[in-house]
Amino acid sequence: MPRMNTATIITTRQAAEQLGVSHSRVRQLCGQLGLGQVVGSTRLLTDRDLRSLQQTERRATRPDKSAT
Repeated sequence: MPRMNTATIITTRQAAEQLGVSHSRVRQLCGQLGLGQVVGSTRLLTDRDLRSLQQTERRATRPDKSAT
């Protein structure tokens, strides 16, 4: 019997909540990075896609002003 993929699938809205960013920011990044799969009008993301977004957002943040 073939193995089933047990990856968690989430929407861009759920990803935005988990990342603490806006839904539009997640959609923007997914488009730029080619992440997720569009089904109808909804983009679905896997765990792997979410990790890629987390790494991207971590790099994209501005340095703390107190550090200068």
